[in-house]
Amino acid sequence: MRKLWLAAILSLMYVSSFAQETLCGNGLDDDNDGFIDCFDGDCFANSICKDFYIGQDKPCQDIPIKPADFSLAQKLASPDRTTSTWGRIDVGDLDADGIPEVITLNPADKKLYILKGTDLSIKYSAVTSGIPEYYDHVIGDVASSTGSGCARIFIAEVVGGKYFITCYDCKANKL
Repeated sequence: MRKLWLAAILSLMYVSSFAQETLCGNGLDDDNDGFIDCFDGDCFANSICKDFYIGQDKPCQDIPIKPADFSLAQKLASPDRTTSTWGRIDVGDLDADGIPEVITLNPADKKLYILKGTDLSIKYSAVTSGIPEYYDHVIGDVASSTGSGCARIFIAEVVGGKYFITCYDCKANKL
């Protein structure tokens, strides 16, 4: 019985070693290796894949004549704890006044902040219902698109182990 299983396994390995993508433009994974058409290495040399972007890296280099001289200086800073060190921010004109606001979250404090774009001071803030997700948290739409002159802000929050999307207006009022 062992010899029969060994023969079956070796036969399967032998047959699969010759499996190749047969039609490189049919949108199917013909050899069942998880790659379709030009994503499959078997199609790399096929003419249908000649302009495909994977595996066609072009050497590109611009060597500077001399090292660039520059310096950095902090111009503005927001108040302490208005964000987390790993959080994201969004910038947009939330109230259609021509001055962008900065939207940020502090998950540890469960707070949403809208900062003035001119000096990064707190314009509005709100305590969130749950723990805001720090990595994919704030999506603001353009104020003019709502027709009200006040953009909506959407954040993902975790409440009791469940995820929710919560909506706020441009003044950090929960909608």
